[in-house]
Amino acid sequence: MQNSITEFYEDDTTDVIESVDTVSKFLEIVNDDNLLGNLYRGQRKHNWKIASSLTRAILPKKEIIAKILGVEKPNKSEISNFLSDKTVSKNIDIRIEKAFKSYVRFKLYLPQYIDEVTNKEYLLNSNLSLILLAQHYGLPTRFIDWSLNPLIALYFAVEKAKPTDTDAAVFIYSPEANLTGMEFEYAFENTYKIIEEKFVNDCSDFVSLGKFESFKFKFFSTM
Repeated sequence: MQNSITEFYEDDTTDVIESVDTVSKFLEIVNDDNLLGNLYRGQRKHNWKIASSLTRAILPKKEIIAKILGVEKPNKSEISNFLSDKTVSKNIDIRIEKAFKSYVRFKLYLPQYIDEVTNKEYLLNSNLSLILLAQHYGLPTRFIDWSLNPLIALYFAVEKAKPTDTDAAVFIYSPEANLTGMEFEYAFENTYKIIEEKFVNDCSDFVSLGKFESFKFKFFSTM
């Protein structure tokens, strides 16, 4: 368990397709590598590991650990020992509890957001859909945001960039190349049944059919 946590602090080693300094060059590369259903994620620093907002919220930042230890760049052993400290472990547990309580409060006050739920047809009435909505409102969750639009990913990569920052990065994930389909077999069988029963009663109802097809694509893309 400790080893998996320390991996979060290691630099990302994803292969770099190419470095760019203009939007036009970025779009040129994206178009050349645009497999059907590619997903994009922008990050302000290229060496950041891809992690959920919950992970980032509960674990101390690497810069903080380095400052406390009085080193420029703590190694894996130093980070592991730091995280094993009773006080640090307790603080992490407190952060986890706070994140959970924030989600409970969100559920409690959910009626304020009911319109959001009813306006997003692809969301199911479940804890999963509530967590998706909670992330939309800024609560830390285990979900990791990806976009079908490369320009949205680029925006998030550079929106808070500073001249002193290291290079930003846009990550590309190709479901067609990395997934076999077996990962979704159980989810598809059950989800399709629920959605078909709930939304698709008449094959001549093109609006419902459109929503159903939209849901299938979004569900596949975001799992």
